[in-house]
Amino acid sequence: MPEQGSVLAESKHEQGTLAFDQERYEEAARLFTEALEVKETADGWNDWATAQMLSEHRVMAERGYRRALELDGTHQQTAANLGILLVRSGRFGDALPLLERTMNGTDGQPDAMLAQLVTHCRERLAQARGIAGSGPDDKTSSTDPTHSDGKAGDDYLARIEKFNQRALELGLGDLSSYFWYHSIDLGEGLVTPGIFDLRDHLAAFRFPEDMRGMTVLDVGSATGFFAFEFEQRGARVISTEVPSMEGFDRFPGQTTEQVVRKIQRWVNPRTHSTDQLGKLARPLTSDELYFHLLDGPFRFCQQRLNSKVERCYSTVYDLSVEKLGIEGFDLVFLGNVLRHTLYPLKGLAAVAPLCKGTLILSQTMLTGPDSQPAMLYVGGDDPGEDNSEWWNPNKACFEQVLKKLGFKTVEEVGHDSGVLVEIGTSYGHTILHARK
Repeated sequence: MPEQGSVLAESKHEQGTLAFDQERYEEAARLFTEALEVKETADGWNDWATAQMLSEHRVMAERGYRRALELDGTHQQTAANLGILLVRSGRFGDALPLLERTMNGTDGQPDAMLAQLVTHCRERLAQARGIAGSGPDDKTSSTDPTHSDGKAGDDYLARIEKFNQRALELGLGDLSSYFWYHSIDLGEGLVTPGIFDLRDHLAAFRFPEDMRGMTVLDVGSATGFFAFEFEQRGARVISTEVPSMEGFDRFPGQTTEQVVRKIQRWVNPRTHSTDQLGKLARPLTSDELYFHLLDGPFRFCQQRLNSKVERCYSTVYDLSVEKLGIEGFDLVFLGNVLRHTLYPLKGLAAVAPLCKGTLILSQTMLTGPDSQPAMLYVGGDDPGEDNSEWWNPNKACFEQVLKKLGFKTVEEVGHDSGVLVEIGTSYGHTILHARK
């Protein structure tokens, strides 16, 4: 029987290799999955991961490469492929040691492409360190934004497994297909495994402790951590989210299908086990992705918390008094939303008239010695690769624009920094309060 299994695995792998050579990468990944279900090898995982990378499923590709290295830590081709993938993802600190160890081939001769990538990584790391240390007001200088902690990914998977198991124990069904932006305590030992765990960060935002009688607009609230927090403090809350995947901004020329594929590959695989790989490799439809990414998780938390938070489906540009049913909100919250818009000033201009009190803005802001208002383009030049992020304004830009939109004062009140628990990458968000 073991020999028959090996023959079957080899046959499936050969079929996958043929599909791969003919650039049918999704089919190749499926065939490599079937081979891995019979027999795990470093070569098999390397090939599966490469097919995933070429299908633009980068997160799955990284998991595959790391599994290959778990099986064979000396697998040079896998180390090189993983290094290349990490460079493409902008994680130069993670990529550099992998590329350094593989840039000299088995014959001792340097690989020109890998050597060039090593130089590129070193230059980008030096540049990042220079920016981080460029001024005393830079809040991100204590962390390297190009580096991530591999252990964080394992911890994240463990938290997902614990959550899914607890949900089954409570009779809540199989929630393994949901993606959680926020960690939310739903009681009875059930805490959503969000990539942002902000439960201990609330003091930095300087929200009013008592919000009874207040109306609050939470723009782009995703899983809903802030919306539910405002409600618990006594406010009437309207949470907004795009109505469908078509509501996500996209660079001119990109299609909805490209956006769906791009976002799906960000969603971290739930497990290393091969019995899940077939499901993970299948691209989701636009409606499926929207439900698993946004609407399903929010509705689940809303029901579990017995919440009365109202949901309004709209892009940030289309928000209006008519849609929301409230003339002016006491507090409007924008949590890293404008970062994912092609037209951040247009989005801010749409929200500003809806606020009669305080607008709280929290997001990554361009840092450096230049105090002049500016926005840095961060979308790159690849038509299909931009992480749905295009512009990074600095604080001076936000200050002037907000005052131009009718806010009398704009004050930096805090800084929220932490780690994306999915992959261990650090982040830093500046928090502004704008008051009318």
